[in-house]
Amino acid sequence: MSGFTFAVGNLAKVASLPLYGAGALASWFVPRDDSLWVVGCGTGLAEGPLAVARAASAVPARRVVWLASDADEASAARTRGLIAFRKRSWRGFWTTMRARVLVITHGFGDVN
Repeated sequence: MSGFTFAVGNLAKVASLPLYGAGALASWFVPRDDSLWVVGCGTGLAEGPLAVARAASAVPARRVVWLASDADEASAARTRGLIAFRKRSWRGFWTTMRARVLVITHGFGDVN
């Protein structure tokens, strides 16, 4: 069983830098939605990000989307009354591009 190491995680992020750059460039041309928040957590549907998503969802004029790592996490988020999209999908990417607020608590893997 292999575990997470910061060296491997950091190397993966460095290898992803060109994608981050392309996303940053594309985001200049995509209008933001002031009412849209995107929340996710690299460790799953739990902890502080879930509490933030619930509290933010209580504001009527705000749309909060949970970005899930897999289908089970998306289903669990929907069961809790959240809107959920797969993080590594076109819809998840587009929602991230449109959101005014991105909630990141554990690292860049929380959202796109």
